[in-house]
Amino acid sequence: MIRLDKLEGIFGPTIQGEGVNIGMPVTFIRFYGCDFRCSWCDTPFALGKDMGGEYEEITADDILHRLRRMPVPCKNLVLSGGNPVAQQKNLDPLILTLMQNRYWMQVETQGSIKPTQTMMDHVNFWSVSPKLPSAGEREWKNWNSVDYLTKHLHPTALQFKFVVADMTDYEALKGRLGSFNFIQMFPIILQPEGQQLDESDKFDLTLYSKCLDDLYSRVRADFAFWRVYDVRILPQLHKIIWGKERRR
Repeated sequence: MIRLDKLEGIFGPTIQGEGVNIGMPVTFIRFYGCDFRCSWCDTPFALGKDMGGEYEEITADDILHRLRRMPVPCKNLVLSGGNPVAQQKNLDPLILTLMQNRYWMQVETQGSIKPTQTMMDHVNFWSVSPKLPSAGEREWKNWNSVDYLTKHLHPTALQFKFVVADMTDYEALKGRLGSFNFIQMFPIILQPEGQQLDESDKFDLTLYSKCLDDLYSRVRADFAFWRVYDVRILPQLHKIIWGKERRR
C-alpha cells in the first residue's frame, strides 16, 4: 500500500513550478512521509503526523483509476512529497503501472535514499534537491545517493536543485560540489528560499525579486567557478503566481 497525503493526494493539472521543466502542465501525486524536517519546508503537512499531517493508504491500481477519472487527464506526472523514495519498494508497483500506461514521470526527492532499480529503470526524470545548512544539520549532512545518481543517470534525466537561503548556504554549496566528479554534467538549479521571507501568510514578491537578483549577482561575481557547471538561476513560478496560497 502507498501512503499519500490525505489533503493533496492527487491534484491537477497544474504547472511545474521549479527546475528545467518549469511551466510544464502536470498532475501531482503527493506522497506522505519524509525522512527530513527542513526548517523552511513549504509542505510540512506531508511530512508526518508530528507536523500535523494525515495520510490515506491506496494501491497502485486505485491511483491509476483516479488519474483516469480526473476531469482533465494529464499524462505528465510529478511524484512529490514528502519524499516518495522513502516508501521504497511500495513505490515500485506504482512506477510499473504508470509506465505500462504510458505516463511520463518526474520524481522529486532530496537524494538521501538510494532508489530501487525499478525506479532507476522507469522514472523519466529525477529532480534531486540535496539540502544546505539552512535546512538543518542532519539534512545538510545527508547527500547519500547523490554520487550514485550521477554515475547511473543520463544528463537529460536528472537535475539538481538547491535552495539557497543565505551566504552560508551559497559558500557551503560551492565547497561541496567538488566532491562529486560527475555533477558538472547535470543541470544545477539555484533558487532563493521563498517560504520564510516574512512571518506573515503573505508572499513579498518585491523581496523575492531582490533575493533572485542577489543570487544572480553572487553567481555572476563567481563565474570563474560556475563556468564548468550547467548552472541556472530560477524562481519558484508557483510562488510568483499564487504566493503562499495552496493551489490544486
